[in-house]
Parts: sequence; structure tokens; C-alpha cells
Amino acid sequence: MIRPLSTHGTLRRAGATLVVLLALLVGSARGGKFATSRKNNDTLLQTNNFGIGRGRMDYGQFLTPQKGFERFAHYATLQPIKRGLVNRYLNRLSADDVWIDMGAGSAVAMREYAAAGGKAKMIAIGVKKPGPNDTGAAGLDEALNSSGGRFKYLSGKYVEQYDLHELRGHVGKPATVITDLLGPMTYSDRPDLVLDRYLALLATGGKIFVTLNRATKIAHGDASIGIEAWLRSQPGLELKRVYAPVVGGSGYDSFVIKKTSDHARVTNKLHLESFTSLGASGTPPERVYTVAK
Repeated sequence: MIRPLSTHGTLRRAGATLVVLLALLVGSARGGKFATSRKNNDTLLQTNNFGIGRGRMDYGQFLTPQKGFERFAHYATLQPIKRGLVNRYLNRLSADDVWIDMGAGSAVAMREYAAAGGKAKMIAIGVKKPGPNDTGAAGLDEALNSSGGRFKYLSGKYVEQYDLHELRGHVGKPATVITDLLGPMTYSDRPDLVLDRYLALLATGGKIFVTLNRATKIAHGDASIGIEAWLRSQPGLELKRVYAPVVGGSGYDSFVIKKTSDHARVTNKLHLESFTSLGASGTPPERVYTVAK
């Protein structure tokens, strides 16, 4: 007896094949977006005039408590090394502590810290180490060479591209504090990987001082959330918003992120949907993400 040809199995296999092909196309598109964003980011970093010469005064002005704005007249009279949460925190570090500055530019803030008697080990990380003629770079090599290994500058790739074992080898022990003033968390196409690196390098109880632009959106259903809501969704973190009076406006937010658990990590990974350079010198890009499922 000849049985009639069943179309059910054929259609099911065809449907499965279509799903696989669609997944490959989506994956290819995502990979293309990351490749394009990386190229855009490379161009942005190479052609824009960033604030690579920022010192401790700038760090304090970007990272100041909200009530510091209300007392700005008094704030402005303080010595630069006493301005802002970040500087007061740095002033308390000992020789057993490690400070990492991400997107360090000419590492002016670190050299000012050392000149004022700062004792912590310092690791500056930048995608490109400034040359002697770049803004604020005069004296950088001398400071590095005379530090006895307590001041290092890592460069040549993005922080998320470093092997974690390599980074830990340079740092030597978990960091007490990480600073990121409009650095990798603002310019990278993968801020989730950047934050993962920070948390892996940071000691439990340690703090990240970070200033971010608000031109980062994360799709959430039919709406979108900002980077603050995304940060608050990660386990093992305590987030405090601080205000930056000199930056001002609605374009930037500053945060103090405390690592409260050995198991702190980024669980909500991000998929890049768009990455747009705004064109102006040093202006952070607009980034749109979805949360990976």
C-alpha cells in the first residue's frame, strides 16, 4: 500500500531551517553593527580632541555631591585636591591601595596626586599613550620612569580587549578605586564588557567614580531606559548619583558605584543597535542598545 506523502514533517523541517537562517542573518547583522561601531569608535578616538590634560580640579568638579552645588561659592575656594568626593577619597588612600584611572589621557590627575604626597599605586589606562607634545603630557615619561614601578601606563587597546589575566598581572592586587571621567564607559560600543572588567579588577568594598553622558539608551519593551536604570539592575552594586555643577545641563550624570559583593558582575548584557558619532570635537557618541536575552 502506498501511503500518501506527509507534508507535516517537511514543513516542520523547512520552518526549522528558516529559523536557523533568520538567526544567522540577525547574528551577521549584529556582527556588522559591532564592526561598524568599532570602526566609528576608532575614528572618533583618533580624530577628536579629548580633554586628555584634565587634572584633579577637573575630577573634583565633575564628581561633586549634589549639595556641593548649593555651596558652590565655598567649593570654589577649596584647594583643587580637596574638591569633590573623588579627591577626598583619593586623599585617604594608603600605600596598600591601588588606583586605576580609565581613559587617563596624560595622567595629569595621577601626577598631581603623587606630587601632593599620594601613596597609592597608580595604573593609568588609555587606548593611546600621549606623546611628549600632547596636552599635559610633558613630564609623563619621567614620572613613570622614576616611580619604581608604582606608576604604570597601559595602552595599545581598549580596556575590554585586554585579557583579564593580563590586566590583573599589571594591577597586582584588587583596586581600591577606579575613576572614569567620560572615558571607556562613555565611548565604548560595549559598556557592559567595560563594566565587567572594572568589577573584576575592583576589590569588594571598592568604588568606581564615573561620569557618563546621557546619550545612551537601552530599549525596554516599547520604551527605553537610561544607563542609570541599567546600572541599578546589576547584582552586587550600590549606586549613588552625584551632581557635576561645572558640566551642568542635562547631558551628563556622575555616579559612585560601590562593589558590595565578591560576586558582583554584569548579568544584563547589551546588544548594540546603533552607534552615532555626533561629530563635534570630543563629543561622546549616541548609543542605542537592547538587553540580550
